[in-house]
Amino acid sequence: MGFTTLQEKPRCISKFPALEILSKERSKIAMFFLRGLLIVDSSF
Repeated sequence: MGFTTLQEKPRCISKFPALEILSKERSKIAMFFLRGLLIVDSSF
């Protein structure tokens, strides 16, 4: 029982930074897509 709780706690802690990094990467990708759309719109 003790081992499962010790294993579960680091997982929860490691999940939050990973989610933060993913959200940052998603925002970067979204910005690149928006810039690409603006460039395409301006070219046409």
